[in-house]
Amino acid sequence: KSTLIYDNFSNRWENSRQQYMYVESSDKIPPTFSNNVNFEVKTITVIPLKIKSDILFSPWQPHKLSYDFYYEVDNLNLRAKTSHGTGEPYVVTYLKPQIDLNSLRQKGNETLKGEERIRYLSYPATLLPERVKDLAYSITKDKKTLYDKVKAVEEYLRQYPYSLDVPPTPSDRDFVDYFLFDLKKGYCSYYATAMVIMLRTIGIPARYVVGFRMPLVPSSDGKYRITAANAHAWVEVYFDDYGWITFEPTPNYPSLEFPMSLSNNNHLNLENDMELQPDNGSRDSHSTVDKLQQSDNTETTSQEIAFFNDNKFNILRFGLILIVILVTTTSLYWWDRKKKINNLDNKFLAIYYYEKIVKYLAKKGLKKLDTETPLEYQKRVLGNGYIGFSEVTRIYNETVYGGKTPSKEEVGYLKEFIKELKKKRQLNLKRI
Repeated sequence: KSTLIYDNFSNRWENSRQQYMYVESSDKIPPTFSNNVNFEVKTITVIPLKIKSDILFSPWQPHKLSYDFYYEVDNLNLRAKTSHGTGEPYVVTYLKPQIDLNSLRQKGNETLKGEERIRYLSYPATLLPERVKDLAYSITKDKKTLYDKVKAVEEYLRQYPYSLDVPPTPSDRDFVDYFLFDLKKGYCSYYATAMVIMLRTIGIPARYVVGFRMPLVPSSDGKYRITAANAHAWVEVYFDDYGWITFEPTPNYPSLEFPMSLSNNNHLNLENDMELQPDNGSRDSHSTVDKLQQSDNTETTSQEIAFFNDNKFNILRFGLILIVILVTTTSLYWWDRKKKINNLDNKFLAIYYYEKIVKYLAKKGLKKLDTETPLEYQKRVLGNGYIGFSEVTRIYNETVYGGKTPSKEEVGYLKEFIKELKKKRQLNLKRI
């Protein structure tokens, strides 16, 4: 789980602190849930494809890895000591807490105290219009439990239609207020931001999480592939004993559902859990790596992570699993291999060209900030005379967040935009 979790919002999200701890392969990350929670121990093999990075990937909650690593204390963001290359597999052991609705409804959030509680309750109170707080209160005032209050806000937001065709927030407007009362449509970052701020106004600690969402169904070869098209933002809310629990306010994604109750399973002993020894699944994954490396000579270049489930764990049995990846300005590192560019499918081409455009604009003094959404960045770019960039943003958002495959003409637009940037003249391309 390599996450980007935000705690501070002032019309854009920021992370106020990061603290890493070093862990040897023989050691383990302690669970974030209490001893009262039953859980299962699972393993998964991760194979980075076309990525060379120190970022490590894992389902929530990572417990130990097959080599030394660092982890970020607050959100278990994982990093290797050195960058690992394409096709280098590693094994992750992770813990799967067992959560039931009856138990969750009995939990509060009193164990989140001090600085941590303050961090995840903060919001720009002097800038946020009072009607945002009033709306959150009216939605939750008749709900008795913490879970039901959170669920009520989630369900309210899921009534807003999903759309990638949204204008930038006016400079004199609060982002959340504008979304809730005027725009009334948007994509994942709109819903997640609104839900976090609404919950905080009524005293519920919540946080905004950006990353990538794991497919519910594997490919025909049994692997789960994570690409830029899986980019997403969601919400986590703190519950006693369980820690941070995921909620999904974006309407075009399924909400996370819990069973009413669980059978009385025994707690598993972490001191005696499985060691990271390759099983049949691991050996198979090595042969698959060879095949993937061989196919790289003839097939298209892409950015993806292949996940192999070593103990044949049926992910659908346990509902939604989120794989979260550190999202920076360049989300993933796209390799510029000119002789292979023409072989890419349109989805990867669009993302590749967008990242290339962002790099060119950075050289012109318009660097995209880590905390900026594509639309926020677009506003700055348009203000500097690059009129055609609104179309660039639309194509990128629909590709990454909407799962749409861009047309040949749209890809051509991005390519032409790059050519114009190279000519160092202000752009005024017509909309397709």
